[in-house]
Amino acid sequence: MAMSAPATARATTVLYDDGLAHVIDAGSAHSGSGFILYDNAAPPPLITSIEILTGGLAEDIYAFDHSVVVLSGGSLTLDLEVYDHASLTVSDGAVGGAVRAYSSTAIQLSGGAVADCVEVYNDVTAQLAGATLTGGLAVYNAVEAALSAGAVTGRLDAYNDSHTTVTGGHVGGGLYAFDDAAVDLYGTAFNYPAGPIGDLIGTLTGTLADGSSINSDFEQEGPGQIVLHVVPEPVTALGVVAGAAGLGAYIRTRRAI
Repeated sequence: MAMSAPATARATTVLYDDGLAHVIDAGSAHSGSGFILYDNAAPPPLITSIEILTGGLAEDIYAFDHSVVVLSGGSLTLDLEVYDHASLTVSDGAVGGAVRAYSSTAIQLSGGAVADCVEVYNDVTAQLAGATLTGGLAVYNAVEAALSAGAVTGRLDAYNDSHTTVTGGHVGGGLYAFDDAAVDLYGTAFNYPAGPIGDLIGTLTGTLADGSSINSDFEQEGPGQIVLHVVPEPVTALGVVAGAAGLGAYIRTRRAI
């Protein structure tokens, strides 16, 4: 009787809830493990953190409470997820699965690569300023997201009442705004006039504020809107983001009238 091949063994999962800073590199005893992070509950609560350096390896990471995850090199085999008020910073390295952020977390991706999608839910602040997102970007539920550099080679999908600002970088898989979502693009030489795009589907071309060209299909559904803002001179991402929240609120208020 033939025997089936054994299932791939899962790596050991390490729980850090000690309120200390942990560094994983090629020589670390726990390199290659999965990691779960919580604050240390002893008063006063102490924040637990983990940093993956060049040569370090993790299977996956799940961070809760106010814990801090930093990927400055090295790689994850599977997913990286942050919950509650945890934070994530990626400046280098690679995530072999997806990145997901939930419930008032903050993520900043200034480098590195994510093989699967990046998904952000529920009052998350997401700054995308240099990473390569092969699987695309999806934002939901009152998320504030800003793309100023890097590449989203998959789709950029915006849902619910999320607000996404695009000032630079590359969007290769198309722009999609659904429900009450708003996607604001800043640049010049667009093939549509400034303001909300009237067509429900089409192709958008032009130059973003950082000088990157855009040539992306788009689709709008329901009250979701893609809005163009002409910026004749180069601007910084910070200058645009400073006014983006107010513009998003204005757009949503106008829809309700």
